[in-house]
Formats: sequence, structure tokens, C-alpha cells
Amino acid sequence: MHKLVLTKVQELSDLIDLAVEQDDAELKQYLIGGDIEEVCALARELYLSRLLRSSENADAAITITAGAGGVDSCDWTQMLATMYRQCGRSQIQNRATCLDLLRARLHKRDHDRQQQQKATERGQLPANAWGSQVRSYVLQPRQLVKDSRSGHSSTQASSVLGGDIDEFLMSHLEFAEKNKL
Repeated sequence: MHKLVLTKVQELSDLIDLAVEQDDAELKQYLIGGDIEEVCALARELYLSRLLRSSENADAAITITAGAGGVDSCDWTQMLATMYRQCGRSQIQNRATCLDLLRARLHKRDHDRQQQQKATERGQLPANAWGSQVRSYVLQPRQLVKDSRSGHSSTQASSVLGGDIDEFLMSHLEFAEKNKL
């Protein structure tokens, strides 16, 4: 902000010098109407921001009194005091809260990136829905086990359930070699 004000003042100074050298009344009027007001507004804003950032103004006290007005005045005073108590956290607390939120967002972003990277390394996983299983087991009325990846099937479901899956592993390896998985 400080550099912006200095830049604007320098530009304005150059334009004023040019207007004086050329004795251009129209340019002088333009400068008075627009740019000078803009620089003054920026300077006021800079002054106010510097004033509010100074350590002398870090703490403030507020007193709210009802004055004349009866019950309504007391009610308004109480509501206003409650509002200030709820919203009147210090600047240090606000900064700490903002930093905590920022850390949490950065952590979440990093976590999401890691999860996305893991997902791309593993490849696309099929949806966990009916029919997306690696093997389907039918036990009644006839026994059948079918591998959906390689298409291999066996009618000896009880032996497959007992752990005899070598033929399924071999068929999957052959399928993977053919399709370069």
C-alpha cells in the first residue's frame, strides 16, 4: 500500500510538472478533479491502516450505558453488550484461529493429494457393487465358481472355498500376460 501511494504521488507530481510547463488548463482541472482525490484517499487509507496496526492501539475498552429510555434502553444496552462480548475476540485470538484453519486446510490438501497419487498408482478400482467382485460363488442349486477377470470357472465350489485356488491364480496370470496388465 505504501509503495502504491508513493507511485501515485510520483506520477501525480510528473503530471503537475507537465501541466505547468505546457500551461494546460484542461490537464490541471483533470488532476484536481480525479488523481489528487485518489491519492488523498489512498493516503488516508494508509494512515488508518498504520494507525490500527500500531501496538499502542492493540487494546481497547468499551463502556455501554443505558442512559434515559427506561426498559427498552436497558434491553438494547444488554443486547449490544452481549454482541460485543461474543464478537469481541482479540486480534491475537483471531490470528491464531486463522492460522489453525490454514494449517488444517493445508493438511487436508496434502492428504487429498497423497490419496489421489495413491489412487493413480494403483489404477482405477472398480466400484464396489453387485457384479464387480473378482469371483462369483453359486452354491445352490448347482455349484459354480467363476472368475470375472479371466473368465475361468469351476464346478467344485467346496474345494475352492477350502483354499484350492491354484487354477484361478494360473488363469489370472495367463490373462494378465495376454492383456499386459
